Amino acid sequence: SNQLINDHFISIPSLSILEPVYQSQTLGDQLLVGDNQILLTQINGANVYYGHNQYGLFSNLFQLTKGKSIYINTSSGLQEFTVTLKSNVNFSDLSVFENATAKDIFLVTCSRTYPNTRIVIKASLL
Repeated sequence: SNQLINDHFISIPSLSILEPVYQSQTLGDQLLVGDNQILLTQINGANVYYGHNQYGLFSNLFQLTKGKSIYINTSSGLQEFTVTLKSNVNFSDLSVFENATAKDIFLVTCSRTYPNTRIVIKASLL
């Protein structure tokens, strides 16, 4: 099961999201998605937060626009990120992560209308 990361929260005020973050687990090479959990993994040094497209989690992620703020609270303190990119990509397309850096975060969820599509939000540290 996914483990809660102490003092790690994600906040997106414009979408009324404030949720704890869990450390992701894998089954083989597949990331597991917990029910009612926002999970954390890393790709190319960037933190990637992902979760189901359900109420209270990332159900309204499609409404997030460039320039909006995302806050990440960890035991190291609070960081503010600004949305720089919103994409709809095929579930197997990882090219959106190619130029990722440690100053970037990504939010990922599935599309309700297109099962093979993922909504990907990229945000950069201010």
